Amino acid sequence: MRTLIALDGSARATMILDEVARWLAAPGDSAELITVLDASELQGTAEFSVAQSEISPQGTESGTPLGLGLATPRMVKDRTQAIDRVEAATVARLGGLAKGRLDGVACTFRAIVAYDADATGVAAAIIDAAGDLAADAIVVGTHGRTGVERAVMGSVAEAVLRDALVPVLVVPNIR
Repeated sequence: MRTLIALDGSARATMILDEVARWLAAPGDSAELITVLDASELQGTAEFSVAQSEISPQGTESGTPLGLGLATPRMVKDRTQAIDRVEAATVARLGGLAKGRLDGVACTFRAIVAYDADATGVAAAIIDAAGDLAADAIVVGTHGRTGVERAVMGSVAEAVLRDALVPVLVVPNIR
């Protein structure tokens, strides 16, 4: 079984993976873990780092006092570079989450940048990724929003459930 597991970066990811691990363990099973990133949130990405070689003898980096050795933020000028770094960090985080939980499953990891990151756009990105994978099933979590909050924020899980062409497992948020 090829399963697409969509994780949103919340603390619930471990709960979702623990649930999936219970039924995704047959020989030949595989999973792709994805996170959909909102491109609009990556516009002002700052990088915080100070290499020892970048600190001048006066204790400054680019003329800005470092104070007590705290890193000085530098804006990443190239948006593509910023997106690449966030994608790489996301893929590494997904790999870390799977380690110890899906050890017997062949896993791949991917970050998808969405330029239309409302609930419908994120759901479309998840469904497209499932199609690219030729997934047999999709796993998503739900925050359990209701009422006005749900109407304003939308529901990615609901949109995936409504529009996917393969079975969808929705893992509820257990509080």
